[in-house]
Amino acid sequence: MRDMANSLRSRIGALLNLRGRSGRRDAAESSGGNAQYGSGRSDAAMNAAVEIAVESWRFGRFFEKIAAKLEGTERERCMKQLLSFNKKIENSLDVLELRMVNIEGTPFDPGIAATPLNIEDFKADDELVVDRMIEPIIMGKDGLIRVGRVTLRKTER
Repeated sequence: MRDMANSLRSRIGALLNLRGRSGRRDAAESSGGNAQYGSGRSDAAMNAAVEIAVESWRFGRFFEKIAAKLEGTERERCMKQLLSFNKKIENSLDVLELRMVNIEGTPFDPGIAATPLNIEDFKADDELVVDRMIEPIIMGKDGLIRVGRVTLRKTER
C-alpha cells in the first residue's frame, strides 16, 4: 500500500511540474496542445489532477478500512500514514486551486452537487441524509468541477 501512496504522490508531483512549465512549448505538446498560455493551466493537466484526487479518495477509504482491522501500534502507524497522505494530496490540490468536498451526514437535497446512487430505494416523502460518499465533490476557485457520487439513508427519528 505504501508503494501505491508513493505512486500517487509522484503523479501529483509530475502534474505540478507540468503546471509550472505550462507557458513553454514542451508543456503544450505534453498536454496534447491544450495548454492555456495565459492561465498557466492545461485542460489535460487539470483533468488528470481531478482524476488523481478522486482515486486518492477511493484509495484513502480502502486504506482506512484495512487499517481499522489492525490492532495497536500497527493501526496507529497506518492511520498516521493515511493522515500524512491525505494532507499531501490536499496541499497539492490547493496549489491547483482545487478541493475535495465530503458531505457525509448532511441532509439530502436534490440540488446538491452529488448523484445519489440509491434514490430509487426511497419514497418521495422520506427524510434522507447522505450516508456515504463514493466519490467526492471537486470544487475549483470558480465553482463546481466534478459532481460527487453518494448513497443515501433515511434520517433516524
